[in-house]
Amino acid sequence: MRKRVDLELNSGGSSTLGNFNGLKVFFIFLSAVTTTSILIAGTVTTDANEPTINSGDIALFSGNTQQDLIWTDRPNPGQTFLSGAEGGLLNSFSVKLGTVPGLATKTFFFRVGTVSGTSFTTLATSTGSFTVNPAAQDFLIFTFDSPVTLQPSTLYGVDFEMTGSTAHWSTGISRVARTNSSQYPDGSKYTKVDGDPVSVSLSGSHDLIFHVDIDIPAKGTFFVIQ
Repeated sequence: MRKRVDLELNSGGSSTLGNFNGLKVFFIFLSAVTTTSILIAGTVTTDANEPTINSGDIALFSGNTQQDLIWTDRPNPGQTFLSGAEGGLLNSFSVKLGTVPGLATKTFFFRVGTVSGTSFTTLATSTGSFTVNPAAQDFLIFTFDSPVTLQPSTLYGVDFEMTGSTAHWSTGISRVARTNSSQYPDGSKYTKVDGDPVSVSLSGSHDLIFHVDIDIPAKGTFFVIQ
């Protein structure tokens, strides 16, 4: 269980470990963006509604769309994005589906990392699966095991890979929506080979229809974890 406590800390940016009513307490002064991670199960879900855009989020929902195949032998799609001036905590990312198959269990590997040119440095990976019958235009949502700290004004990439399906390719291929021209000015769609490669192939002329869920912690906030 997580209890949030707000208090005023002395300036200078320090971290202290102590006890609070028998609980371990992490005191964190957020001069930049930092926090403890709360471990949760990585998940893959779908939603018919566009994700809500909060103050720290980054999203692209508009633009004429085309579709790319999602399958175990296809190039794996990703999207770069530029974090804001405050950085933040990445919880999940979403992409919009195009046409979809019938009911099947699909398993995914997904990750986030920094991007410099075509070089990719992984920060976090996760896996998840779902058994649903999504509709065309639903959003596919990838939630990490725990929030991932993003530094300010840094180029990041999020990508995903389908690693398994209970349906044969002839009835099981899904598609992901992308723009037919560059729409997001601070990043672009890219592809990667299977696994956790250290390089990606950028496409400067396309973007995924995407959303990244980023929290901006208040300065002077700490968490009690039990």
